[in-house]
Amino acid sequence: MNTDLRIESLVAEYKATLAEMDAYDGSSAAAKRITLAISQQHDWSQAAAATLVKLARDYGTFMLRNALALAAVLEIEDGALGH
Repeated sequence: MNTDLRIESLVAEYKATLAEMDAYDGSSAAAKRITLAISQQHDWSQAAAATLVKLARDYGTFMLRNALALAAVLEIEDGALGH
């Protein structure tokens, strides 16, 4: 089981990708811009990038951090939806 879930490098990558954008305001237009940037610069499909943005918008860091920890304990790497 890999419980060494360092995400600092991912945070830095996404921060760099989104650095030129206006502050996130929660709007659907902002979500679309983020989705496009992530799909272009991080090799995600449009659908997977949209899902990633939706998860972040819907659940935030508290819930997702706990989901990440539980997925690690359960050894779930790619999940049932498999984007």
